[in-house]
Amino acid sequence: MAASSSKSEEEFLDNAVATANETGCLMSLHEWSTEEGSSSVQESQPESQPEEEREDEEDGDGESEDGDGDEGENGDEGESRDDGEAIEEEEDEDESKDTLDDSGGQGDEDEDGDDSSEDDSDNSDIPEPTPTKRRRPQPAPRRKRGKVQPESDNVPDPPSVYQPDYPCDEDGWTRTLHNISIEAFRGKTPHGACFRRSDSPLNYFLHFFPLSLLLSIVAWTNVRLKKPRKVLTNIREIRAWFGVHVLMGVVKVNNYRLYWSTHPALHNTAISTTMTRNRFDTLNEYLACNDPQKDPELIKDKAERYCTKKKHPLYLLQPIWDKVRDQCLHQYNAARELTVDEAMIKYRGFKSCVRKFFMPLKPIRAGFKVYVLAESSTGTTLNFMVHPHGDKPSKMADITMKVTKHHLGRYHHLYTDKLYTSVNLANLLLQKSTYLTGAVKSNSKGLPKDLLTTSANPDRQRAANAKKVPRGTFYIRQNGSIIAAMWKDSWVMMTLSTGHQGWRDPLHHTVKKKIPHPDTGRLIKSDIPAPPQAIDYTRYMGGVDRGDQLRSYHTCSRKSQFWWKKLLYFRIDIARVNAWIAFKQHHCPEDEDDDEEEDVSSSTKTMSHTSFIVQLGT
Repeated sequence: MAASSSKSEEEFLDNAVATANETGCLMSLHEWSTEEGSSSVQESQPESQPEEEREDEEDGDGESEDGDGDEGENGDEGESRDDGEAIEEEEDEDESKDTLDDSGGQGDEDEDGDDSSEDDSDNSDIPEPTPTKRRRPQPAPRRKRGKVQPESDNVPDPPSVYQPDYPCDEDGWTRTLHNISIEAFRGKTPHGACFRRSDSPLNYFLHFFPLSLLLSIVAWTNVRLKKPRKVLTNIREIRAWFGVHVLMGVVKVNNYRLYWSTHPALHNTAISTTMTRNRFDTLNEYLACNDPQKDPELIKDKAERYCTKKKHPLYLLQPIWDKVRDQCLHQYNAARELTVDEAMIKYRGFKSCVRKFFMPLKPIRAGFKVYVLAESSTGTTLNFMVHPHGDKPSKMADITMKVTKHHLGRYHHLYTDKLYTSVNLANLLLQKSTYLTGAVKSNSKGLPKDLLTTSANPDRQRAANAKKVPRGTFYIRQNGSIIAAMWKDSWVMMTLSTGHQGWRDPLHHTVKKKIPHPDTGRLIKSDIPAPPQAIDYTRYMGGVDRGDQLRSYHTCSRKSQFWWKKLLYFRIDIARVNAWIAFKQHHCPEDEDDDEEEDVSSSTKTMSHTSFIVQLGT
C-alpha cells in the first residue's frame, strides 16, 4: 500500500511540474501544494509583472484546476491514515518529499530564466519604475534637559519643617530656604562727626581740610615764587585765595575776570576787596601742593623719570590727597549702611598722570574716575581712590576691597551696583565680617543657572519670559549665606545679598508704584510686593550720588590747563560737603530742647547750604 501511494504521489507531482513549465507559472511546489490544501493561504506572486504574464498565469490556473481534486484526495488519504502505521512508511514519505522539493526548485530556476528572456524582448511594454523619494534626514536626538527648579516660587514662605526639600544645582543653589545669622553692627559710636559742635562753618571745614595743609602750601608756594623774584605769600593770603574759590561757586560767571569788573552789574565787592586780580593770577600760576624741588619732572634720565611718575602719579598733590582722606576716615563715624560707586571729575585736557575715561552716556562724558566709599543715608565721603594712568583694568572686587579696607570687620552693610557686585565679592566680604547687597548682571559668574537667560540654563526660555510676568513677582535662590533674587518691576532686576533673609514680610516689604488702572488706564499708586533686598537697595544705594549732588550745587572747580588742579578742587568740595553734613547734624532741630548742649544762636539753626558756603568763604 505504501508503494502504491508513493507512486501515485510521484505521478501527481510530475504532472504538476509539467503543467507549470507549459503555462509559465512562477509558483514553487510548496506554495502550490499549500494553496490547494488550504483555502486560507494567499497567493505569492511578484508585485510588478507585465500584463501578458498575468494572462498566462490565469490560463495556467484554469488548466491546473484538474489536479486540485487529485491533491485533495491524496490529502484526505494522508489524513485518514491510522496512527499505528509503521515508522518506515513515514520515513519513505519524508524522503520522497525532499526529492520532489529539489525538483520543484529546479523548475522555478528554469522558469525565472524564461521570464528574464521575455522581459528583454518586451522592454518597450514594461512601464518605467517610479523614482523613489529620498527620506529626509532624521533630526539629531535632543539633549535630555537637566532637572530644573519648579516654574514659580513667587512670595516664598519662611523656612519650616514642612517645606519641601528641593535639590541643589552643581553650584549649590536651591529653593530650599534657611535662616541666615545676621550679626549686630559693631562700628564706632556715636554716629556722625566725632568732634565738638561749633557755630563757625570754618571750624567744620578745617576738621576735614586742616590748617597744617595750608601752612605746607604756603611753604611750597614760596619756593616757586623765589625763582622769578615774586612777592612771597603767607597763610592769610592763601586762606583768602581758597575763600575766593569757594565764593566763586556761589556766584558763577563765564569769565573769572568779571568779578573785578568796574560794571556795577558784574562787580563782586566781596571778591574784589579780598584780593586783587593780578595777585590772584600770580597765586594761580605758582601755587604748589607738594615740594617742587622733588618734582619727578626734574629728573634728567627719561627712563627713571617715567618710572617715578608712574609709581607716584599724584605727586603734585599727594600730601593733600592723603591728608584729606585720613581726615574723612577719622573725623566721622559712619553708620551701618555704606555705598561704593564711582564719581567723575570733569577734565577735557590731554596731558595727565591719571587715566582719563570717556563715557558718552554719562552726564560727565570725559574726565577722571574716582572710586568713592560714602555713607548711604547722608552722602558723606569716607574714602576714595583714583584710577591711575597706565595701569591695567583691575578687577572690581579688588578695587572694592581696597576702598573698604578701613571699615571691614565691623559688620557694615555695603551696597554696590552691577559694576562691582559678584558672588566672589560677596564671599570675600563675608569672610571679613561685612555684608553685601547689590544689583548684579544677569550673566555674572556663579549665579543660579535656572534664573539665567544664557545657554547654561536648559530651561532659559522660562527665565526670559520673566519680563512678561506681573509686577511684583520675584524668585529666590539660596547658596549658604548668599541670597539671589530676581524681581519683576518695570524691568527685571537681579540682586545678590548676604545680609537679608530669603522671604518677605507681607505687611512691610512693599513698594509704592504708579501702575495704570486696568479699566481707565490712569496711573494710580498701589503697593507692589518686593523682596527685602530690592527695597533696601533702592533706599541705600544712592550715597555717592547724594554726595555728587551736594558738590555740584556750589562747586569751586574752574577751567584749568593743569590736571592736578581739577583734583585739588575736588578735594576742596569734598571737605566742604562733609563739613556741611556735620554742621547740619550738630544743629538739627532735635537738639533745641536739650539743656545740656551749648547755646546756639537762632541763625545757625536755620542756616541753609548757601549761607553756610558764604560764611565759609568770607
